[in-house]
Amino acid sequence: MRLNRFDLNLLPALNALLSERSITRAAERLGSSQPAMSAALARLRHYFGDPLLTPIGRALTLTPRGLALVQPVRDALLGIEAAFGARTAFDPGTLQRDFRVVVADFLTPLVVPGILEKIRQSAPAVRMHIEPVTDSSLRRLLNGDVDLCYWPYDLSLFGLRRLPAGLRLAEQGPVRWLCVTARSRHDFSGGLTAERYLRLPHVVPRPSLSAENVETVWKRLLGVSLEIIASTNGVLDLLPIVAAGTLAATVPETVRELAQPALDLQWYTAPLTVVCPQESVLWHQRHDSDAGHAWLRRLLTSAASQHFRAHPAM
Repeated sequence: MRLNRFDLNLLPALNALLSERSITRAAERLGSSQPAMSAALARLRHYFGDPLLTPIGRALTLTPRGLALVQPVRDALLGIEAAFGARTAFDPGTLQRDFRVVVADFLTPLVVPGILEKIRQSAPAVRMHIEPVTDSSLRRLLNGDVDLCYWPYDLSLFGLRRLPAGLRLAEQGPVRWLCVTARSRHDFSGGLTAERYLRLPHVVPRPSLSAENVETVWKRLLGVSLEIIASTNGVLDLLPIVAAGTLAATVPETVRELAQPALDLQWYTAPLTVVCPQESVLWHQRHDSDAGHAWLRRLLTSAASQHFRAHPAM
């Protein structure tokens, strides 16, 4: 197998096929047609002398050769992208690129609109695709499937004690937890004590985060055991539920900015002793010298920093 016989234009198709394990999804990922992706797969099979993907039932699975190629191909493609992204004089107006960014659902309406306007003004050919936080977000960041992550969560949410090797982190500041209830249903005029707080029935967000028991996840986050009655797909679903009933929610302080006055909610500092998580932007070190990535990274960290300074934890 000699590199001088390999068409490097096939590298993105190979990466997409190995990652998606589907001709249709790989074509959609690259904005290609299904026949064109099928033709690319045929050429790749001929070059490697291996099927790479084989049908099992109604799905495709990787052959041992295909499985062995997943990480080297991903690393090679990322290395090429980083090399060609490094320029001595960077002009965002000439950048043509799609970025995938993971953002906490409640931070999206507060920070992302301003970033998108700046992109439209200075880099009209750039596209930014926002993804929700899931249990696979850190793995996707490590693998190069997403470019940046922005959230106010502690790594313990992902079952980790330390930042994985290769990841960079820019902390914006600590997050304060608030407890929110319907004003008409609860009266804590004397203050929300820890005893009262732990007796409150809770609804909590669970944005596709792991198959773990939801009580276990939130005990790890807050350091206490809550009486959890219900869970939702994300933080933005909580406030209408809280306003209409007797359930409480514990949320980062930023969520308060999204509350409609008509909901008539009451907010309290959650009586917790756990160390506050940091609102953070994360990326992989492979992008340190990538001028395009650095440009978007500066936009995101600047917007996050401005937002945090305007609404610091008290």
